[in-house]
Amino acid sequence: LISAEEISSDAHGAKILDALKRIEPGLEDVFGIGGARLQKAGLRSILDSRQLLAMGFTEVLGVIPRAWRALGEIEKAARASKPDVAVLIDYPDFHFRLERRLKRLGIPVVYYIPPKVWAWRRGRVRLLRDLFARVLTILPFEAEFYEREGLAVTYVGNPLLDELPLTRT
Repeated sequence: LISAEEISSDAHGAKILDALKRIEPGLEDVFGIGGARLQKAGLRSILDSRQLLAMGFTEVLGVIPRAWRALGEIEKAARASKPDVAVLIDYPDFHFRLERRLKRLGIPVVYYIPPKVWAWRRGRVRLLRDLFARVLTILPFEAEFYEREGLAVTYVGNPLLDELPLTRT
């Protein structure tokens, strides 16, 4: 199961799915929430993430009922398909709620690109420790920070560094 609600998360999720398919060539039924890139990579979309995008206060209010329905739909699909693992990407307020539902189903949950609790809302680190089987970070110092806080963490590199031409002029 992969869940990626934002445009950048969708791009990261597509790279994860491509990598998983290289590692596990027989991998077929990967489902979840994603946008165009994840769907192109082979995600069986339970919900198109573009239905959950919102900017501004009034738009966010309009998305709340869809988000609650999305939680129920993805939980129902997880109950039926019983995935080996769930990878939730960024989007903490939604994914913290989804993790609790998946944990009740006995599905281990990995969190990719956690919130920047080292910068603000540090109290959320306890929540991360309690909720997730493993946290995958994109900044090297985050791994050290989370390890000190008692989380199972792996630094996986920053995908932007692979895409941006970083040369000195």
